[in-house]
Amino acid sequence: MDRDAGPALDVGLTVRPLPDTVRATASWMAARPDDVRQGGLDPADEAAILGEWQAVQNA
Repeated sequence: MDRDAGPALDVGLTVRPLPDTVRATASWMAARPDDVRQGGLDPADEAAILGEWQAVQNA
């Protein structure tokens, strides 16, 4: 998935280095474990999405 960050950068968005983001996220997760949500798709949703993707790949 790609997104053009140009417009946001043009109006002042700053991007910090990935290692800084990872450290900050890990620190936040350790400090607030009750706020951390588990990711991932419901198995049925995942199967449907993969089926659609495979159909496009095989077309």
